Amino acid sequence: MLLTPFGLSPISPSTGGKIPLAMTSNPSPSERLLFPSLVRGGVGVGLLQSSSPVCRGGVGVGLCYNKIMDKKYILARELRKKSTPQEQKMWSILRAKQFQGLHFVRQYPIGKYIVDFACRSKKKIIEIDGGQHNETKNREDDEIRTKYLEALGYKVIRFWNNEINDNIEGVYTKLLEFMQD
Repeated sequence: MLLTPFGLSPISPSTGGKIPLAMTSNPSPSERLLFPSLVRGGVGVGLLQSSSPVCRGGVGVGLCYNKIMDKKYILARELRKKSTPQEQKMWSILRAKQFQGLHFVRQYPIGKYIVDFACRSKKKIIEIDGGQHNETKNREDDEIRTKYLEALGYKVIRFWNNEINDNIEGVYTKLLEFMQD
């Protein structure tokens, strides 16, 4: 028996090394996200490859997925869907290698945080802060977050929403300097 997100599932040699999973007739959005091959195959019994990112370690080894990481990636996807106007404006500059030919990702999980934008090849992070980040507690949290990310080898630059709204040329110039370091 193998523990899967849907309960215990027998591993059958007739499935060719695949793990059979039973899905309910109405899968949740997180189930659809985590197991898209099951949704494509229709409702009922689907097959999950043991090499799938949600099932590491091969057939019959331990838990089939890491709930904490799955939740973080689901949250990151939701944050991408609900980005602020300032994040959309910044993304229009960074997307599709438009900025200095560098590849950026947005709402990307790094360690225990989800960063606004990251250039993984240069280990640079861009954060956009709204007015709530000016409160004492949030400033302290941001400082802890920045130190954590720097300990992982990343450099972090922060912009205020009003900077992006009122001075996008200045933001662009600061980004050029930041990415040159």
